[in-house]
Amino acid sequence: QAESTYRKGLPFDDRGVVHYYLARMLLLESKTAQAKKISHQGLTKFPDNGTLWIIDALAEYSLGNQTLALEKAKKAKELLPNPTIQQLYDDIANKIPVSQILGTSNQ
Repeated sequence: QAESTYRKGLPFDDRGVVHYYLARMLLLESKTAQAKKISHQGLTKFPDNGTLWIIDALAEYSLGNQTLALEKAKKAKELLPNPTIQQLYDDIANKIPVSQILGTSNQ
């Protein structure tokens, strides 16, 4: 239900917020390729949206593309310079499992 609602809202998204929430939800549901597609679509329209760069970085990392994920996390750091984004960058650089970064691991 939520996915359908977000998808209906995509054409009306004027800041990237709907793209972010849909991509985040898909990423948390392990629908990584779909999350990547939505974050990429959002970044095409909103290239200065740091939260979309975060999701895009995490999707790339989930797909095994650490180098590209680091590039995208670096862009997120430039747009949103704060300790949380730095930690995300460090976690990807140190090959911390995605589930642990997202807080979805059972540890």
